[in-house]
Amino acid sequence: MIVFLKKTFKGGQKFVPLLSCVAIFLVGIVSVVSCGSKDSEGDNSSSSPAPTKTPIKGVTTKPTAPPPVDSSSVEFYLGSSVLRTFVRFDSKGAFKTPWVDLKAAYGNEGGVTAYASFNEVNKLVAFDQGVTSKTESLALFDPVTGSVRNKNWLVDGALAQVNFSGLVTGFISNTLLVGTSEKILRVLYDGNFASSGSTSEFLSATSLTSCPHTTIENIALRQKGELKTIVLLSSGANSRINLISLTAGAANCAASFDYGASDQPTSASDVPVSSVLMADGFLYVLYQNATASKIVKYTYTGTAISTPVVIFSDQTLLGAKPRALFARSSLRLLFANTVDDKVYEISTAGVFSGFFLDNSFTQDVSLIVAP
Repeated sequence: MIVFLKKTFKGGQKFVPLLSCVAIFLVGIVSVVSCGSKDSEGDNSSSSPAPTKTPIKGVTTKPTAPPPVDSSSVEFYLGSSVLRTFVRFDSKGAFKTPWVDLKAAYGNEGGVTAYASFNEVNKLVAFDQGVTSKTESLALFDPVTGSVRNKNWLVDGALAQVNFSGLVTGFISNTLLVGTSEKILRVLYDGNFASSGSTSEFLSATSLTSCPHTTIENIALRQKGELKTIVLLSSGANSRINLISLTAGAANCAASFDYGASDQPTSASDVPVSSVLMADGFLYVLYQNATASKIVKYTYTGTAISTPVVIFSDQTLLGAKPRALFARSSLRLLFANTVDDKVYEISTAGVFSGFFLDNSFTQDVSLIVAP
């Protein structure tokens, strides 16, 4: 578009362009290419200043943490309360010799219920005799040959007709803690592990009122940093997860969590049977329920438990009486279904991996432990 202006010069008038603009119309959008004024007496054209470009503000995002990397699978033992065997599997889940045949040592009664490792060559297994007239036994076995060195490593009147809830080493020097359904016993031993020494109570049914328990389903040593704690799972009237610490050689209640409270995803009808502290720092607890078994993840500090989240509740895989939660790697868990006699693997995100064991040694698995 050209605009003319009438100007008077010497000798007459003429029209001169005041402003010339060339416009380009492209798809309905007008773009000004050039505009300027021009006098016949000189070239005084000037370009409009270039438009200032407004910087495009990019979306600033915080760098996201890379997904956690899983560790390699580890070897494990399966203990059976029916087969009376303690069998080792390699990291791929294949049977590995030798295996411990407790049936040969004890006969047809009872089964494996707990396990402890003193060192690489001295392992201990708790065996429930299964006969009311007999005292339960702790047997020392050789992991290299699979032979039972001493089937009566500990025979004590305090173990008469009890149900073992766990064996703990490494909490008190030269001391084995033996959990029953009612109490925890303190058993001294010498450096040669040849036999047990004196037995006394570490935790009675009523010794810690701030950490009450009814039936002790499981005890296990868990360590967070330098802090060592016994995680005690109790069912019944006291539906609790108790954290037991050590103060001046005596049991102390570090924390008590009521999983049966009304604001919890669990109830008093759930029975906690096993716990695992995973590499992610969370405590995972396996619960039995006739119609709604589950695995729950808790925030765990060593002195407190909070923020329960149900990560897995597939009753088809869990069954009514799952047992033995175990860390197969940093991101994967094993558990045993005692209804269909299989061992399944899930991730810490609660996803079934597809891996499972179903063989002659997975019948009524009572525990899964590291060698």
